[in-house]
Amino acid sequence: MSDDDSDVEIDIAIDDEDNDVLISPMPKEYQNEIAAIESFYKYFQLRYNDSPAFFTGSLQQACESAFESNVMTAPRPVLVYIHNEVCLNSEIFCKTIFSSRYLIEFLLENYVVWPWDVTFESNRSRLEKVWIEMFSTELDGFNLHRTPMLIGIKRIFLEHDNGSQVSQYQFKILLQDDILQQAGQKVDRVTLLNELTVFKQECDDDERALFQILEFINKNKDWKKLFPEICSYLTLSDAIKAFSTNILPLLRQNGTKMMICDPSQTFINMILRKIKPEQITSLCLNASWLLTPSNLDPLNIFTNVISLTVMNLQQIDAIHNYAAQFPKLKCLSLWYDYGISFKLLNIVYEKFQSSINEFRIYCAGALCDHSAVDDFDRIYAKKSNIKNFLVDMSQFPLTSMNNCLQHHHSWFLKSIFDFIKVIYTVRYVRLLIKCNDAKILLDINEWRNLIRTCYQLKKVVLVVFGSLSADVEVSQKVIEIQNEISSLSSGTKLYVTFN
Repeated sequence: MSDDDSDVEIDIAIDDEDNDVLISPMPKEYQNEIAAIESFYKYFQLRYNDSPAFFTGSLQQACESAFESNVMTAPRPVLVYIHNEVCLNSEIFCKTIFSSRYLIEFLLENYVVWPWDVTFESNRSRLEKVWIEMFSTELDGFNLHRTPMLIGIKRIFLEHDNGSQVSQYQFKILLQDDILQQAGQKVDRVTLLNELTVFKQECDDDERALFQILEFINKNKDWKKLFPEICSYLTLSDAIKAFSTNILPLLRQNGTKMMICDPSQTFINMILRKIKPEQITSLCLNASWLLTPSNLDPLNIFTNVISLTVMNLQQIDAIHNYAAQFPKLKCLSLWYDYGISFKLLNIVYEKFQSSINEFRIYCAGALCDHSAVDDFDRIYAKKSNIKNFLVDMSQFPLTSMNNCLQHHHSWFLKSIFDFIKVIYTVRYVRLLIKCNDAKILLDINEWRNLIRTCYQLKKVVLVVFGSLSADVEVSQKVIEIQNEISSLSSGTKLYVTFN
């Protein structure tokens, strides 16, 4: 044992609640955070033979150190590690994962790591106090028996205070107990590295955007004159990143309507001090928000929401939960990073509230379900209030979908059109597709059936991406369908564009 190792002070005490002997790597009493973390650092190295390069100082100092550089690529996120000696998973995590040389080197290059031990109640209380000071909110979901915990911290914007720039931060729980929170799977070296890489990329993207925006502001001294129009294209968090919280009074003064995405309680508390809640008219939420009605309680203050986007909704029954929270909702958008079944959309539609008149779908494509094509013949009797419908399948290529469609063209077109016929009072339809799917949507018989069912339809726009012009066959089919539509309904027009 080295001389340094012999100096490690291990605090041993009796826990008053259950009379168990507790051995903590961080003492109950310490001069400051530096002394506490140095004790933890030495204990970790002695116990597990190696250790990440823990930052010795306060959490505020760790964040300032991580983001103090003005060089675009230099800032790094902060990784908070919370340890509890009485939790078995903490021991396993440190021994098998957190002390691995490969992970240590990765963290050294990509993160500033700040540790804290909560074996003792006094240290846990100290962490809770630090968290409220840093984020104006409690560390949700934290308790004694759910360690190890890893929390990523990134900078969300710069605020100008008396001529100086002050960073504001946002945290995300990455690991709790032995479960990665975003992936929902048990942690191991590979899955943890993937999770940390994704969060680091999020941080890098935010820092790059912040750097570019600061350059824009420095070069355009009259940016305040431009900001109302600029902000109409941004989420509120992006607008704050662009112009700092100094724009919030201007947004309030102009009554600018804004969107917020997956807001933390810290973010909500911050904006409500400077803008009116009714200025938030659009929300973009991860599907987990809808799992229970109570999840949406923090958003009750936003009573003027008319547009809601839900990302990767899987549990269809959860769609009920938004209705009571947002009674003024007019537009619902579902965004999927993968292909979906249009049969599933029928079920989703059955659960709509009556106020919705615009429905949008963004997805990688239509999943092949041709074996169940007969199920699409049943048109639901529910009264439709949808006037505007959009399907965007142009963003993500799905090879498996395209291969299947080579053999089941009629099913693909029928699945889309059958759903449009479910919302039979629709007036405006936009279909955005990839060029290799264009011919599939040009079956004149399906268009005839669609026009006869959707008697209020006024305009259909088909946008084809990946091709600047139509070939002769496609051009002839488009003209043929346009003429047929005009003969069936003089008030209905089909427009086809190639991008």
